[in-house]
Amino acid sequence: MKPSPAGAKGGAGQRDTAVLAVLAAILLGALAWREGLDEASSALVAALRLLLAVAPLFLLGIAIGGCLSALIATQAVTRHLGGGVSWRAYGVVVIGGMVTPAGPFAAFPLLLALRQAGVATGLCVAYLTAWATLGLQRLLLWELPLMGADFALLRWAVSLPLPLLAAWGVQAFVASRWADGGPQ
Repeated sequence: MKPSPAGAKGGAGQRDTAVLAVLAAILLGALAWREGLDEASSALVAALRLLLAVAPLFLLGIAIGGCLSALIATQAVTRHLGGGVSWRAYGVVVIGGMVTPAGPFAAFPLLLALRQAGVATGLCVAYLTAWATLGLQRLLLWELPLMGADFALLRWAVSLPLPLLAAWGVQAFVASRWADGGPQ
């Protein structure tokens, strides 16, 4: 499956934006109907404040993703993480996901750069799943101190196979769905 930025193929990005806009309008209308215009206005103002707070982080993340895409040697990434995935490649992306710091503003630009470099879909899913479920910073800074070692280590241990299971599931889906040269 060849990666492409959102909206680059068939207007998928525009379609997604339209669906989200319609959903937001429906929810805002439902809130206004149920709770009144004042509550709907307050919700809209809160959403705009959140947008203003998050927009700089989002823009910086996109800039980081663009720079990473330009800096990452596409041939080297494709050679190590491309179509013919190996246990080594899975190990690299899972460990990378585990040690990627911060939140989505760090992880998704890196993921975008990997996709644009041609990294296999299953490996990208393994990276993202490892980041979401096995983040070491979250384990060390939040789970161990707040939940205790028994809970935190048990949760982390049972989550260890999830990146590989997700990657293999995606690879099986991609292989069956796009085997005939269908959507890429």
